[in-house]
Amino acid sequence: MEFSTSSAEFEGSDSHSGLPSILEPKLRSLLSNGPATQSFQQETAHTARGWLDLAHESAYADDLDWALECAKHGLASAGTNPDVKLGLYRLLASVHHKLDDETAMQHAITKRTELLRSVGQTHQADMEDQL
Repeated sequence: MEFSTSSAEFEGSDSHSGLPSILEPKLRSLLSNGPATQSFQQETAHTARGWLDLAHESAYADDLDWALECAKHGLASAGTNPDVKLGLYRLLASVHHKLDDETAMQHAITKRTELLRSVGQTHQADMEDQL
């Protein structure tokens, strides 16, 4: 698979990149201006999905404490979509695993499998329990 390094694919307001809305402007800026030092802790989100995106960015940047904070903000958001919550619990489990916090990791996995069952995804929950 080939990847283009051209920013032309991301230019214009009608981009169909499929990227989460919070990521596309950052990617455009990076492609246009090159890398810059960025403090993820200065960013906030207004939705659980936004917090999930920030949590992912922070985890990828190895800012694990901020990734955990972002995930907790996302879970605390009122009316959070179950699919977003599932992603937040997955991220929490991954970050806690990276931090060697097995208790917190297991708690996140348990919350995720409980949520899977509550939305009727029992087969997925059973498979994740076995792992």
